Amino acid sequence: MGFTTWAPLNPSPSPLSSSSPPSSSSSSSLSPPSKLPVDFSPPLIAMVKRLKNYTSDNVKLPEEEHPNKAFGWTARDISGVHPSFKFSRRAAGEKDVDFKVLYCGICHIDLHNGKNEWGKTLYC
Repeated sequence: MGFTTWAPLNPSPSPLSSSSPPSSSSSSSLSPPSKLPVDFSPPLIAMVKRLKNYTSDNVKLPEEEHPNKAFGWTARDISGVHPSFKFSRRAAGEKDVDFKVLYCGICHIDLHNGKNEWGKTLYC
């Protein structure tokens, strides 16, 4: 990702390290250079550059990549209603455990999180 920081092109001595009193023109040495370094690439630009390499030939839809259909329940807002939703998941591998849930309860903490009573819930 190449991040660099900027500094004045012709840095002058710091007013604090000088024995003479600071002048009114000393603030000009603190301004950024007119041109950023060549290797400056913010994360968003780097991500866009990587995404340009993807084509429809090498990118699959989630339903194509993970053909197993499943369903679950989720909290989508503060209402406390947990609607069911369908999603795709990968096939169970040889080191995975595959089981069917016949009965399920809910933890009281899940109720607090679902209603965002602690202010840290991220809804999907």
